[in-house]
Amino acid sequence: MNNIQSRNYLIIINPRSGKGFEGNKSEKIKDYLEENKVSFEIKKTEKRGDAEDFAKNGAKQGFTHIISVGGDGTSSEIVNAIHDADVVFSIIPNGSGNDFPRALCIPCDFDSALRNIVFGKELDVDIGKFRDRYFINGLGIGLDGAVAKRFKYLKVFGAFAGYLIGAVIEAFMFKGFYAKLSSDGKVYENNFILLGASNGPTQGGIRLAPGASVSDNLLDVHLIENMNFFNRLITLSRALNADHVGREGVKILKLEKAELTVNERIPGHMDGEIFVLEKGVYSITLLKNRLKVLVPQ
Repeated sequence: MNNIQSRNYLIIINPRSGKGFEGNKSEKIKDYLEENKVSFEIKKTEKRGDAEDFAKNGAKQGFTHIISVGGDGTSSEIVNAIHDADVVFSIIPNGSGNDFPRALCIPCDFDSALRNIVFGKELDVDIGKFRDRYFINGLGIGLDGAVAKRFKYLKVFGAFAGYLIGAVIEAFMFKGFYAKLSSDGKVYENNFILLGASNGPTQGGIRLAPGASVSDNLLDVHLIENMNFFNRLITLSRALNADHVGREGVKILKLEKAELTVNERIPGHMDGEIFVLEKGVYSITLLKNRLKVLVPQ
């Protein structure tokens, strides 16, 4: 797919992602692709699920490249549709946090990201799987699931500030939960405030797994034990600078797969999209080199 003129792009725009989408950016995308003689079609989402439907149909229709113009939630929907399709993916970031494009070194500057979707190089990228869904950047269960839910009402303060305010509120309110994680014959069992898996180093801009890489064929599974409010705040503040790694009550494990057991309903998120995890046993799995993504040269 190195010949640009042989490509056929499907551009999926989420106009409501982040702080909204300026209309003239659609025209800039159109003009830029026409200038480079790239065949394309633009679709705009109206509701959750549209991006996944557009991408699924686009892969069947023979589009060679599918581009997300939105946040991590929009990109995650698209990848759930194309994770086993022979298409190339990329992103023009327009979300609140943009954790996944940052992990890929895709610029958040619009013009630079636009150049990347034409002149970037292909990189094989890992993705994660939890239950019957796929995640590109991160899975969070517990406090960060509660924070993701609260963030919906706080993002008016900005991505980082809103997430941080939500984290402080939930550090005080969240009660913690019991869970058991099993992998390669080892069992990690405790009361936790936070448990999850990272493909990229940040979630909500916080460096939960600073050593994580989207192309190292491993997930960074983080476990943070339950602790009092004061120590929760200290741990969260340390996570801002990745200083929580190796501290008491914090474990980060590099794994390909794990089994998770929970005994109660717990809030969670995948790539910022919230859900409630019911009591049960679940698998967390890495899918190696599953996605081809255009990243800067």
